Amino acid sequence: MRNIYKLFLLAFAFVLIQSCSKSEPDSISVSSGAIGTSGVQIPNNNTPTTLSVTANVPWTATLSNNSAGFAVSPLSGQPGTTSITVTAQPNRTNQDKTCDINFMAGTATASITLVQPSLVFAVSPASVVVGPTEGAKLEVELNCNTDWQFDNSSLPQWLSVSPAQGSGKTKVTVTAKENEEKQSREAILRVNYAGSFGSFIVKQEPAPNHAPTKPVISSPQDGAKNLSTVPTIVWNECTDEDGEQVTYTVHYSKNQTEWKKIDVKSNTTCPFMSYNVVLDPKTVYYIKVVATDGYENGVIESDVITVETGEPSAYADGGYTIYMESSKPNPVRLVFIGDGYSAADHVYGGQFDKDLNEGVEGLFSVEPYKTYREYFTVYKLAAYSKESGITITSEGINKNSFYKTVISGGNTTHIECNVASVWAQVQKIPGFTEADLDDSPVCMMLNTNYYAGTCYTSIDGIGSKSVAMCPALRNHQYGVDIPMIVAHEYGGHGFGRLADEYVNYENETIPAANKSNLEAWQSYGWNLNVYTTNDKNTAPWSRFFGLPDYSHVGWYAGGHYYGLGVWRSEYISCMWDNRLYYNSQSRYLIVDRIMEIAGEEMTLEKFIQKDVQKTDNTSTSNNTKANYVQKFVPLAPPVMVMNK
Repeated sequence: MRNIYKLFLLAFAFVLIQSCSKSEPDSISVSSGAIGTSGVQIPNNNTPTTLSVTANVPWTATLSNNSAGFAVSPLSGQPGTTSITVTAQPNRTNQDKTCDINFMAGTATASITLVQPSLVFAVSPASVVVGPTEGAKLEVELNCNTDWQFDNSSLPQWLSVSPAQGSGKTKVTVTAKENEEKQSREAILRVNYAGSFGSFIVKQEPAPNHAPTKPVISSPQDGAKNLSTVPTIVWNECTDEDGEQVTYTVHYSKNQTEWKKIDVKSNTTCPFMSYNVVLDPKTVYYIKVVATDGYENGVIESDVITVETGEPSAYADGGYTIYMESSKPNPVRLVFIGDGYSAADHVYGGQFDKDLNEGVEGLFSVEPYKTYREYFTVYKLAAYSKESGITITSEGINKNSFYKTVISGGNTTHIECNVASVWAQVQKIPGFTEADLDDSPVCMMLNTNYYAGTCYTSIDGIGSKSVAMCPALRNHQYGVDIPMIVAHEYGGHGFGRLADEYVNYENETIPAANKSNLEAWQSYGWNLNVYTTNDKNTAPWSRFFGLPDYSHVGWYAGGHYYGLGVWRSEYISCMWDNRLYYNSQSRYLIVDRIMEIAGEEMTLEKFIQKDVQKTDNTSTSNNTKANYVQKFVPLAPPVMVMNK
């Protein structure tokens, strides 16, 4: 028995020894309260995340290749439980960032995924409106997955926010101070989150406003008949409870659906003529006055009156109309005025209208003005003369005209006027300045049937100013009419900046002084339809040589009053004998000027494409008026003053 017991002890000891000789297996585990279904959630605000690593042997850790922005410390440890810290830079991408941490403890391994969401910022609603009273409040919900704070520089003095900083989804209260102004105001509030900025808009309503008292039209009476086509509307002065200035607009319509308006400012009368408004004759109109203090809810209207116009009325002294209006962004503006027209001449459809209308239409009957008509806005500007007619010295005729125009007569066709009064009168048209006159020459129609014509041009530090003085020729002995005189003096000299092509001294060479003066003006872009160098290949019109349809463009001796030392491009043109034809070079120069003012590109190809007058019109058989050439009397040379 004793031997059996000894054997049992020996066996037990053997088993124990065998058991103790085997080592414990390697193990490692990782735990964290931030572990979600997709991995360890790493915040976007640089807040550290702690992991617990438990191992029974020393361990090391490595990060996967996509670890940019992640930091883990420490990356190794001894047996037992070790805390490691994970941090990450804010994720400014639009996708979540991930990274794997791989642990190795002897033969044991473990892995855990780090997940950092993209930055999130949203404000709901993105735009809010608060009332105008003190302490007006509203609430927005700010949703951000990192720390945020308001940018103080974006907070105006009239707004405050609470809280001004935080983290995560937060309700923010926006409080406004009283808005004492009659206009709304707004601010863009910026929120800084992890170096990025979000924003939302806060608008505040204006202070309450009271409309002015209602305007009442006293003249004309409701139901009035035979009303002037340039009526004067009169109404009572409106008062405003808040003390704001009241301004007015007069609205008129033929159907009460489509209304036109006149801004009257603060006066309580509206003479239509002063605002370049002429009603259609024998037409029913609806008229109302609208008063406003310029603020929200500050508008009130009068009752609508119904009137019926009678026969056409007259231009007001200093009034103007727009004869035709271009739809181009940069229109070419031409101004037609008249001298020697009395108040009676300014009746609509009267002599002033007849002469100026014929002048305008005469100009636009000639190429290239005809083709490029859409580029032009034309004004007709009235000025009452005390007497009808123009002073003609040689005839002993003295008239008291507005612009003090004088025709010398006798052996000259020279005309003079008070050019300073012309510039001053034109600048009464809204939007016209002295500088605008550089691109807006003036055509002055003269109330006289006397053959003469002169264009005055001055050039100075401001620019150039031109006025073409054109008598209203009616059945003149030379066969010249209004369109011809306007085409030469205004379309040629005034706008086209063309030189005369007359040859008054056929066998004489242009004097040196005349040549020098001509070339000086050419350096500023004038008179490029003649040339003083005997080399056709360098002539300004050499661009036309060899082109189909322009074989008539050549090299003709004579121009600018002299037969020698000056050359022109075609045999006959408007600047030669007033005919309604500009030669090719002249047409090109006119179009070039139109394009320059309009702000459009000018090329020879574009010119040719639209040039509808490519036929040879230089033959003497093509005279506009019978026997005109034989009886032709040159118009006076233009007066050109250079003060540069």
